[in-house]
Amino acid sequence: MSYTIYITPAAINDIEATVNYYNDKAPGLGLRFADDVDNDFSAIALNPDAFAERYKNVRGKLLRKFPYLILYKINHFTQRIEVIRLFNAYQNPFWG
Repeated sequence: MSYTIYITPAAINDIEATVNYYNDKAPGLGLRFADDVDNDFSAIALNPDAFAERYKNVRGKLLRKFPYLILYKINHFTQRIEVIRLFNAYQNPFWG
């Protein structure tokens, strides 16, 4: 059974900023990034426990083609995934 994905406003901002960044680098690259994120959201929704716990109760899924990590929490009771942040894996994970 698939879980529901909820994307926090902070994660939406992360995605939008990254799409804009990649679109500035090359036409269509931001769309490829967004497609990769969407595919990984589907993978997380189908099997949320498949990906490693990175921090206390926070799991992470590294994108296939881009150096970004999707951080999320699982609520098995409500069958909901909360995407907390999406950030460049080369950056410090502190988000204050």
